[in-house]
This record gives sequence, structure tokens and C-alpha cells, in this order.
Amino acid sequence: MSRRIGLIALIALTSLVSRPGLVGAQGGQQDKIRAVVAEWKKRQARVNTLVCSAKVESFYPKGYLSTRFTPEKGAEAKNEPSPGEDMRLTNEPISWEIDFASARVRKEYKVTRPYDRGDDSELAHEYALHLLKDGKYRLFRPRDTYPEKSRQGGLAPDVTLYEQASHAFLLSFTDLPLLWTAGGVSGEYPLPDRMKHLAEPSRFSHRGEAQWEGQPCMILTIQEQDNPKAVREYWVGVQPPYPILFCKARSGNDVRWQQDIRYTTRDDVLVPAEWTYTEYNRGGKTFSRHKYVVEKMEINAPLSADRFEKSLEPGTVAFSVPKNTPYGVMEDGTLGPVGDRPSPRGWVGILAWVGLGAAVVLVTALVWRRRRAGSNP
Repeated sequence: MSRRIGLIALIALTSLVSRPGLVGAQGGQQDKIRAVVAEWKKRQARVNTLVCSAKVESFYPKGYLSTRFTPEKGAEAKNEPSPGEDMRLTNEPISWEIDFASARVRKEYKVTRPYDRGDDSELAHEYALHLLKDGKYRLFRPRDTYPEKSRQGGLAPDVTLYEQASHAFLLSFTDLPLLWTAGGVSGEYPLPDRMKHLAEPSRFSHRGEAQWEGQPCMILTIQEQDNPKAVREYWVGVQPPYPILFCKARSGNDVRWQQDIRYTTRDDVLVPAEWTYTEYNRGGKTFSRHKYVVEKMEINAPLSADRFEKSLEPGTVAFSVPKNTPYGVMEDGTLGPVGDRPSPRGWVGILAWVGLGAAVVLVTALVWRRRRAGSNP
């Protein structure tokens, strides 16, 4: 019986191989993929540093925070959905300075972002400065930029010292078009130690041809992170340098996020002029959209080392994620205890700090697991 099954399989395989049209089509698709990846690889050799500044237009629909932070209950979980009406915020600044070769990053923004504190969620104007140098990652975020509820009890640190503990919060999916400029194209989450990671041609599949806003393109797919049921689609122009015109991550018909990009040329390199990042909840309803309009773009500009450094200011509070401990910044810039003689109320605050640190570590682990599984960020 087994020999018969084997013979049938051999006949079927021989019949398949003997169809030159099919083999030729598959071979042609692989040739296209190799040509695209080879062109992307050229960008890796050409682009070493990138300086970009842009203005962001963000859109948060009514009830977005309620449906995001309590998805199992929906907007009805609160008497007053947050936000209570559609919100559109414009001309908020963001900038990047990236040294790809040395894995140095400076990312700075002052935009309106969502905050979640237990059952409470709200939008707040946030200033943040992310610095990465020599594997040391620090996030500067003054306490007065936090929502009022987050500042009660003095729990909001001025700087979070991730150090080597976690780099998962440095970059996000919204930064992908900048990484594509330097040849970093894959199905993985963007991390600073693989900003120029380019997947091998064999990892991509050719899923046909289509048009994006009147431009012909081929659709290449790759597995979305470690999720075997999810894919990342790249809609790529059919002519060199094969720009990525549209990209989305999906599981079946469930789209998690998408990007559409428009380009211009700087220093003979095709670079994003604007891009729009749209993120969906699991029900498929759009719950946020961010449009980035580039104001400045420099390729291979020299970047001084001090751009990736910032001294800790005396009198501020630093929270160390690796040590799960808050510190006060001393006059000489070193770290010391928060307060010399904590009062009983102060001890409550310190214990709350420790609890906050544990929560940060837990959230980091959960976020990383979700991102590795191809979920929304």
C-alpha cells in the first residue's frame, strides 16, 4: 500500500515538474524578488546616517481610549468615553538622528499621546527624548509633561534608565519608513541592533501584482515576526529602486496596522516625503492615525557624539529599570537615594516607586511578547 502511495506521489510530482509554464512563472517571481532585495541592499551601503524632522498630524476618534484600554467591554465600559469627541491634533514636532553603523539614535518629540493608568486613560501632550549610545538607552520625560493624575505622589520620573535592560520602546512601527531608506526591510519589530536588517530573498513570497494609487506594484509578503498566521505585505514599485509604496500587517482579513508612503529625492537617494501610519483594533475599527510630513531630511550628514548624550540634572529623579529602583540625581550628577530621611508618607511613595518599577518590567515583557506575536504595539 505504501509503495502504491509513493508511486502516485512520484507521478504527481513528475507531472508538476513537466509543466514548464508553471516552473517558469515561479522562477520569474524569484528573480523579481532577488532583484528587489539586491536593490534594497544597495541602500545599506549608501546610507550610513539619517537626520529627519517632521510635523505630525494625529487623529483619535471618539471613544478611542475606552475601546483600546477596555476592549473586552468596549466604549460602554465608561459613562464618559474618552475622548468624548473626535480629536485632530496638528503641527506637533518630531525628529530623528540615526547613526546606523554605530547604533546611535536620538529621537525627540512633543506630541499628544495616550496614557493608561489602570482604569483611567487620557490623552496628554508629551515631551520625550530617547537617546541610545554604546548600548545605553535613556528616556528623558519631564514630570510636568505627564497627565496630572500621573504626577500625584511624585511617581513620574524625569528620566528612565533602561540601559541594556530593554530597547523595545526606542523605535516603533511608525519609524519603519526611515529604516527602509537605509535598506532595513523584514517582518520583524524594529530594534536598534537590527535597524538595517534585510531579510533574505527566500523569506519573501511573491503574491501577485496590483496598483497603489495608480502606480503599478508587486506584492511581496513575509511572516510577521514570530506569528505563523500573520504576514507583512509590501507593495513595491515595479522599477528600481523598488520603493515601498504601501505596507500592512495582517492575520487573514484582520489588518493590524498599515503604512502608505510618498517619496522625494535627497542627495540622489529616494526618501520619504510623508507617510501615514494607521493602527487598528482587533475589531477592525480605526482607532488612531498619524500622518508625518517631512520638513528636513539629510543623508550621511556627520553626527557629533554629544548629540546622543544628555547629563542628568541635579535635583531630578531617575528610575533604573534594570535595578527596579528610583534615584535622586546629586549635585555632581551621580545617583543617590531619593530623599535623606523618608517620612512615613515618603516610604509609601518609595514602595509605590518599586511597584511602578515592577509594573514597567512586566509591561515591557508583555509588550515584547505581543509584538513578537504580531499584535498591535
